[in-house]
Amino acid sequence: MSALRRSGWGRAALIAGAFAAVGLALVAAVQPVHPVGDMAQYRAIALNLVRGHGYAQTPGEPTAQRVPLYPLFQAAIYAALGPSAQPLRAAQVLIAAATLLLVYGLGATLGGRRAGAWAAAAAALYPATMFYAQALLSETLFTFFVIGAAWCAVSGRRPVGAGALIGLAALTRPIGLMLGPALAAAAWWPRRWRTTRNWKQPTLLLAGMLLALSPWVMRNEIALGRPLVADLTGGKNLLIGCNPYAGAREQGRRLFAAAASPLAGITGEVALDTAARRAALTYLGAHPGRIALLAPFRLAAFWGLDREPLYLYRKGYFGRRPWLRWPLAVAGLGLAPLLGLALVGAAGADPSTGSGSPLRSRTGASRAQPRGDPRAAPLWAAMAALWLPHALLFAEPRFHFPLTPLLAVFAGLALARREVRAVRRVYVWAAACALAAIWIGDIVTSFSRFAAI
Repeated sequence: MSALRRSGWGRAALIAGAFAAVGLALVAAVQPVHPVGDMAQYRAIALNLVRGHGYAQTPGEPTAQRVPLYPLFQAAIYAALGPSAQPLRAAQVLIAAATLLLVYGLGATLGGRRAGAWAAAAAALYPATMFYAQALLSETLFTFFVIGAAWCAVSGRRPVGAGALIGLAALTRPIGLMLGPALAAAAWWPRRWRTTRNWKQPTLLLAGMLLALSPWVMRNEIALGRPLVADLTGGKNLLIGCNPYAGAREQGRRLFAAAASPLAGITGEVALDTAARRAALTYLGAHPGRIALLAPFRLAAFWGLDREPLYLYRKGYFGRRPWLRWPLAVAGLGLAPLLGLALVGAAGADPSTGSGSPLRSRTGASRAQPRGDPRAAPLWAAMAALWLPHALLFAEPRFHFPLTPLLAVFAGLALARREVRAVRRVYVWAAACALAAIWIGDIVTSFSRFAAI
């Protein structure tokens, strides 16, 4: 036990255990009424799997509307413990607790044990971590795979494992496909102490990703006659962002309800996806200036305050519990301190500012130094891969949740180093001012109306 404590993992296990205890208590105390939105679709597929109807929303009609891993995860829980949502929520709490251990590992690798402990604590205290563990959504499982892949990539010794985890992430949420090229590029790009590019690691990483994706691709070729790597929502998502009604956030639904919708009269998942993609690309080609104008606003909207808890409350997911409104509203503000600390820590860990590893004391804590750590490159690559595609599509604040454990790692570096020099950098202040403007707008437009729910 003393060796475990000295290694730092004992402290990480204590943080994860406390999180799991609180999460399981909430599972017992607050039971949702019914799934809404995407939750209902995931549950329908999972129940059809359990009942022997195959991977389908409607029995007898194979689907690829959703990538398979989260419905399969749900189906496994339902088959073992029954169709209640409570065991599923409990399992997600445990996965979120395991993610905290991965966050500790990332932080400790980059900055020592103290930085790892601060990073795990920051991720555990971020309210959305607990919220998504309680919701019947794929975010918690997806985040686990993302952070696992990032840790493997940072270590530089497990490229096949990193690739396999990226493949599993892509089978949970399609945007995970972007992680493969991004982390492969981070591994391939030469660093200051290396004059030749490394081909072995990115090749093994991409091979591991393709291996994980291959069963799903083969299934789609057999069931649908199309070797899909992701799902059949890509065309619709592109059309949401590329149509006459599109704005910074999701405003394309008006087009789908219009009489002149390019999807009118089209049936079948494959045909709908093809038609939506064709219509979106046609609009994109005809209006490139408008799409470029919207891109900065979409990238900004991505970092809006967390409104998903209030949205689900408004939709009735938690039932009529008025006492939940204030906690959910306050929880939505949790991004501000996390991202503020992450800006300071990220400035000190910017791989473009220098080279070398963090200096470590006998306690394992990283001593402050002005030069960046190039081992943080996979974290930067992962954040870019999951953020920048929304410049073309649409952006909702809930999409930033899988990146918040990486923000917690940077926050842990800032807290462990007690770094203050980074806040003198101009781009830190520019980013802070931009985020403050976004959050003030969110509070005025969204959070100010929560009392009327």
